[in-house]
Order: sequence, then structure tokens, then C-alpha cells
Amino acid sequence: MFKKIIDFFLDIPEDTWRDVVLSSIFIPLVFYLATKLRILIVSSLPINKLFSGYRKTETDILIFISQLSGANS
Repeated sequence: MFKKIIDFFLDIPEDTWRDVVLSSIFIPLVFYLATKLRILIVSSLPINKLFSGYRKTETDILIFISQLSGANS
């Protein structure tokens, strides 16, 4: 049985092994870089830059915009 397992892996062509090794390196690398790019883009949004100092603390932020208030109508 052990010989059958070894023969199975030895019968696989060299090109297939190369493809498997390269894809096992490049696919996780692409996912990692895409995640880092997403974090960079989200952190560079104006709303995140504006409230970056407040978002790091655990305090609540209350924002009042008088132009959008219904009390003036």
C-alpha cells in the first residue's frame, strides 16, 4: 500500500508539481496584498482621516449638523 502511494506521487509530471508549488505561493500572496490594499484605501478615505484620532479611543462621538436638523423647519 505504501508503494502505491509513492508510485502515485512519482507518476505526477514535473510541470504539475511546479504549478502546484507556484500556486501555493502566489495565491496566498495575492490575497494578502489585496487585503493590505483594501486597508490602505479605506484608511485614506476622508471620513476616516477626519475622525482618525477619535476612532482610536473608546469614547462615543456625537455629531450635530445644524443644516440637517428638523428643528429649524
